[in-house]
Amino acid sequence: FQFHSACVGVCGSHSNRPLSKDADIGFGLLVVVSGTCSTARLQEAGARMSAASKLEESKISPAYLYSNSTSHKGPFSAVAELIDNAYDPDCNATSMHIDLEKINGKPCLMFTDNGNGMNYQTMHHMMSFGYSSKADVGDHKAVGRYGNGFKSGSMRLGKDALVLSRQDDLESVGLLSQTFLERTKADTVKVPMFTWRLPDREIISTDGGDVQTPGSDPYRKLPATNSILPMILKNSPLKTKVEIIKHMNDIASLSEAGNGTRIIIFNLRLNDGQLELDTDKDRHDFVFREFNEEEIGDRSVMLASKAASRQRRSTSTFQENPIRTSLREYCAVLYLKPRMKISLLGKKVRTRFITKELLNSLSDSYKPLGAGRAATRITFGRVRKRGDPYGMMMYHNNRLIEGYVRIGGQKKAVAEAVGVVGVIDCTFLQPTHNKQEFNGGQEYSKCLTALGRKLDTYWFNINHRVQKDIYGKETVIEVPLPDDDDAEGAASISGPTITWVQCDDCQAWRKLGVKLTEEEAEEGWSCYMNEDKEYSHCDAPQEDDTEDVTAKQQKLKKPKGLSKAAQKKEEEKRKNAAMEAEKRRMSHEKRKLQQDKEKLLRREKQAQEVIEQRRASMSLDAGPGQISRSSTTDSGS
Repeated sequence: FQFHSACVGVCGSHSNRPLSKDADIGFGLLVVVSGTCSTARLQEAGARMSAASKLEESKISPAYLYSNSTSHKGPFSAVAELIDNAYDPDCNATSMHIDLEKINGKPCLMFTDNGNGMNYQTMHHMMSFGYSSKADVGDHKAVGRYGNGFKSGSMRLGKDALVLSRQDDLESVGLLSQTFLERTKADTVKVPMFTWRLPDREIISTDGGDVQTPGSDPYRKLPATNSILPMILKNSPLKTKVEIIKHMNDIASLSEAGNGTRIIIFNLRLNDGQLELDTDKDRHDFVFREFNEEEIGDRSVMLASKAASRQRRSTSTFQENPIRTSLREYCAVLYLKPRMKISLLGKKVRTRFITKELLNSLSDSYKPLGAGRAATRITFGRVRKRGDPYGMMMYHNNRLIEGYVRIGGQKKAVAEAVGVVGVIDCTFLQPTHNKQEFNGGQEYSKCLTALGRKLDTYWFNINHRVQKDIYGKETVIEVPLPDDDDAEGAASISGPTITWVQCDDCQAWRKLGVKLTEEEAEEGWSCYMNEDKEYSHCDAPQEDDTEDVTAKQQKLKKPKGLSKAAQKKEEEKRKNAAMEAEKRRMSHEKRKLQQDKEKLLRREKQAQEVIEQRRASMSLDAGPGQISRSSTTDSGS
């Protein structure tokens, strides 16, 4: 506030000098003093008022970066957070590249997208906690809501993260680093950041304006002595300005606009001295090292742990849950309707439109309790390959929350509906902040119960049909399911085989009349390769995927009229199948335990040989006198 000779009060005189702009005199405070009314005394009174009403800012301890990251039980959910940021409408990337590279001798995880990029303010909000301005755009629903995904995800994968982003003629760099905060002994989270403008790439400041205001330019050049760039170069794997420019050029090469973001995570988390994400088994995939056998120690404890783990598995030959161990498998089903191309370690991930890959697919609906709540579509079907995982795929706004959840008869000791997958977008449920499960409660339990009943009805429907005799009497007979690879047999029940494939250029999904192999789909496919001329170009809209012959909307009802004899026969059949499965399981368990024992014995033998070799080498290196003294000491002991 500025006050000239308008100071009113009971005083002998007053000063005509204006009050300093820096004086904080509260909310329109009228100061009355006796004697001389001076600017200094008004400033002093205002300062006392300010101190009395001051609100402290809440600080965030650097230790919170680690504790916040522990919400992710595994690394894949942390990776998904970074993919979500690129997928959301505010970034709207069409491709994401995930790579593992060594930069100046340090192994680094790199996430690069071709989205809209970030300016200084947007990056600052991303580095801060709780800031999220994401909003839905049409049918593109935003996954991020809480303003915490980048912090928790990046810090779960490593201790430090360097962010480089390019938006139009601005390039911004920011560092979120636990190592930097420990080195500087900071008492709150500090984030070194800077922006420079193309083409001269001289660092500029963001003081004095808002980039969101039309016609304003809040950026101005800083002196060459600015210390932010040297600070970032000292505490990141990029050691020169030239290296930063190289990475910025890599980002620009991914799109015509030249915009995008690259996140470099370094000081990666280790498991027993090795990287937590393993590439040894597959050079195009990350496999999660869940535990190391040597960490368990006692051999009996290890064998008991493995046996208990295997006993919890299904008695069938189906995989338990590959999305927990393979990042490629997880990324393939991460989105119900994939919009973005994901490349993992230099190889494209074949994203799956999972509802279009099922055999004998039928649809139903589930209406959650509550007035005005819309029914949600459910699709059930059988997997195409024997051994593929099965269970309920539960999404929220197109994003996978819980995968391959066993429900209904799949949880029985003698499992039913083995090989059946259900798909639902649970927009009526609330996911936890790490997006790996739904908040438990009555509504969640009721949903699972209802889904289990619908799954059992589906399984009965595809295994039986109603037949009328010459007198019109209806009876229910069992229908043997066709073999998984029998396309003609599958078509007799669920119509012709339809394959949906995603265009590499426009990311639209197209329906094909011919079947592609996985290898052909991974090699690449574009709209111009489509035999349907109406959809053989990228300008054509995506076809309606809600109505096709593989999943007709219908109410699933269990047919009536199954005789007691048929029920008894079916029960005996299930018991025999269960007995055979149990025999196979016991045989597999026995063979596996024997292999584990032999493996441990080999390790013990190798360790003993190493010890003997070391003793022998020590004896050879020692002199004769030392050998004799050592022998005497050993014999005395």
